[in-house]
Amino acid sequence: EYSMEKPVGRELFKDHVYNCCQSTFVSLAEEVGLSRELAFKVSSGFGGGARSGNLCGAVSGALMALGCVCATEPGDKEGQKEIQERCTELQYQK
Repeated sequence: EYSMEKPVGRELFKDHVYNCCQSTFVSLAEEVGLSRELAFKVSSGFGGGARSGNLCGAVSGALMALGCVCATEPGDKEGQKEIQERCTELQYQK
């Protein structure tokens, strides 16, 4: 049995406890200032490529965590450009 106190994304996914996005985002939750419970809820709809199969939920979870630490203010065009570049780097390893 798992609890929110036990992180480790790979273990959560491997044992089919959480979907791929939840496994990634929950394991990073405390690092980005969120509770594991909130991360679990927020990421629940993103597994399996948000049910489309196009973008792995693990990548979605990592992008969500990146957004939490690199968030910008509305209208901050430079900040938005920077986070877009970081997201592209994360997805495509550029």
